[in-house]
Amino acid sequence: MIQQLNQGMCKAAVETGDGYFTNFHFSEAELNRIRELVENHWRSVIERSAPELAGEVKQRSIDTYHEISDRLDHGSLWGKKTRILSGADCAEISKMSLFEYLRSEFGDFRITDDEGSGYGEVYWRLVRPGADSDIGPMHADNWFWKLGHGEIPPDGKKRVKVWAALWCEPGKAGLRVVPGSQLQEWPFYGEMRHGFMKPQTDIDFASMNPMVVPTVPGDVIIFSDYLLHGGAKTAGTRTRVNLELSIMLL
Repeated sequence: MIQQLNQGMCKAAVETGDGYFTNFHFSEAELNRIRELVENHWRSVIERSAPELAGEVKQRSIDTYHEISDRLDHGSLWGKKTRILSGADCAEISKMSLFEYLRSEFGDFRITDDEGSGYGEVYWRLVRPGADSDIGPMHADNWFWKLGHGEIPPDGKKRVKVWAALWCEPGKAGLRVVPGSQLQEWPFYGEMRHGFMKPQTDIDFASMNPMVVPTVPGDVIIFSDYLLHGGAKTAGTRTRVNLELSIMLL
């Protein structure tokens, strides 16, 4: 059963409004199940890489990860491919109410497989308190597709990004956006770093006053892949965890 929202609100906001939509929320049962899947995945990664921490992480919540991260090779451990949930977990999440709602707004779509997993990828991200290195710079997702990374939309087709808060302290962590920035093209160029062509730009983002979208656990942000956005540094005392995926409109 999808939430009772006015038909077309999300699509209009994403395409011709502020570039993002925030009125969808996972149900409490859905949020709890997603949290369970993500924590199980997080624990399994740590147990494989640092077996000596297996007992401890079983007793911990993922939002306390920062308290043990100095005992792990954090920078190497949490590449994107490591954070992609299993095919079974992704399939389970794809049956939740959010996806019925997305189809009611955008029509048919599929979840993208940008890393070659062989299935639609749903992944998560950790942002420790005060850790600048845990967030990416401001960017538009379509810059990556234009540089040849991930699934490039066919002519006339679009991609839409989904970001959901799982663990966060309201007002102290989340996603930064530049409202309305999806309505124009922004200059960027590719730069090879660590064997990967990454987008770079000379845009002065500070002058654009990016805003942090207010979120509580369970909130979903649906946004254009042309929207300028980036992570906000966690200013609170808990690790922020969010869920992400992209959809290709068909």
